[in-house]
Amino acid sequence: ECPISEKELNKKLNSSVSYITENKNFKASGIFNILINCKGEIVRFEFENDIDSFPELANQIKTVYQSLGPWKPAKLQGEKVDVMIMVHYTIEKGKLSFS
Repeated sequence: ECPISEKELNKKLNSSVSYITENKNFKASGIFNILINCKGEIVRFEFENDIDSFPELANQIKTVYQSLGPWKPAKLQGEKVDVMIMVHYTIEKGKLSFS
């Protein structure tokens, strides 16, 4: 579970990821995966599309997520477990949004 609400996260991303606001005509959509271990730490963050062709943008998004602090680990049968979170996103008109 994310340490902040989806609304707060969206606000933080849109205010912190300067690549989006500096490149208002940039458009992209896709998925990124976040692997959270049983300790609530982000251990892997990867994009599933060509956004890696824009390393500045990819790094800014990763930095925001990594700055959030510890996540609440997932549980299975009462035990903390690693979990992969898939995030669908769209970047359009200088804004990043989730679907």
